[in-house]
Amino acid sequence: MMKFRLTFYLLIWISILLLSVPFLKNEYLAYQTTKYDVTQYTNQELANNEKKAISGSPEISSLAAIQPPSVTGISKSLIYDYSEEVIGGISIPSLAIQLPILQKITNENLYVGAAPVISNQKMGEGNYSLAAHHIHREKAFFGPLMNAKKGEKIYLQNATYQYIYQIATVKVVPETD
Repeated sequence: MMKFRLTFYLLIWISILLLSVPFLKNEYLAYQTTKYDVTQYTNQELANNEKKAISGSPEISSLAAIQPPSVTGISKSLIYDYSEEVIGGISIPSLAIQLPILQKITNENLYVGAAPVISNQKMGEGNYSLAAHHIHREKAFFGPLMNAKKGEKIYLQNATYQYIYQIATVKVVPETD
């Protein structure tokens, strides 16, 4: 009888743990965006990070390699320090979006914030394409963009300037594209 109770309680705890994994994954991702907020960096730190990011020739990142956040990927990212990857921040106050911008687009960097779709592009020079996860949460990463409206302001910040962009069109793109 004692073994049965122990097995029963163990199965209950395992079930609770398995049911909470998606919630814990999303909470961790939300935490990462605040941990590496651009306001926590000096202009010199951002400038140094950006110098590392713009060496080399521009190329379009391999978006096909980007996958939805996985428990395995997130657990690997727990030990990585992204401090030297942050080159700026994106803020859309009307949608309560505030994310760090990291040097390049990788699965790991997208666990923390947004990243340029085209490597080595410079803020303030034409369009500045960014990618970030949506994770099917209305208030996390780029989730609030579902409520974006034409004309809303987007603020990008690097070590030197704050650039103001304006939403020209709104289009929902399936995650398979």
